Amino acid sequence: MKKLVFILALVSVLILSACSASEPANTSANPYAEEVAELREGATNDMQLEVLADGKITDAEMQELSWIFRECLNEYHIPFSFGKDFDIGYLADGNDAEEHKHMQECRDKSVGNLQGLYSEQKMNPTKLDRNELIANCLVRRNLVPDDFTADDYAYYSTKNSPPPVRIMMLEDGTAIYVDDNDEPILDKDGNYKIVEDELSTPPQEETILPGGVSMRDDRVGACINDPRPESDNIKIEH
Repeated sequence: MKKLVFILALVSVLILSACSASEPANTSANPYAEEVAELREGATNDMQLEVLADGKITDAEMQELSWIFRECLNEYHIPFSFGKDFDIGYLADGNDAEEHKHMQECRDKSVGNLQGLYSEQKMNPTKLDRNELIANCLVRRNLVPDDFTADDYAYYSTKNSPPPVRIMMLEDGTAIYVDDNDEPILDKDGNYKIVEDELSTPPQEETILPGGVSMRDDRVGACINDPRPESDNIKIEH
């Protein structure tokens, strides 16, 4: 009897060991689980639910959904553009209520709102901080020094953002740009920055990254749009 108990105990240990060894693979969290859950709740057809069942969207799945989307748009004679990662952009009149209704109908019967998650999973499968991805890309492509960090990129990115448009009218009717404290914004010669067009934005200084490359450089834009190492060999004119 003691021998039987020993054997059963040994089997139990082996089973527990096997479970422990496989646990990380079975319980590994999907970094996009929250987004997947939201998309499942808002799914507009069974195909979307089937695609989202395993928590990720493959190229083949997105290709099939976008094909259905395009065929539907063609049936309604709605022009569209076909872009990166199966992204479809409308070329129709956005103010046409009937066209808008058909475009939404086509989207609901095909891709729904899955495009954004598909692109994000493909570009950033482990859901790393996007500033870190872009900073790494800029370093890899020798656009900034090796010690350039995600915090550095966040700083220069914010600095490169257009300031809020604030306008003040002078007594003579001239419109000038002012800061958040309503103080006039001056140019390098100390003169008021005049508003040439009420819809225009204030003149903006060019932001230069450490190493001398402008934030407006197409190569920087390429890293912002697609920071993956796989895109490093794409030739960028500058």
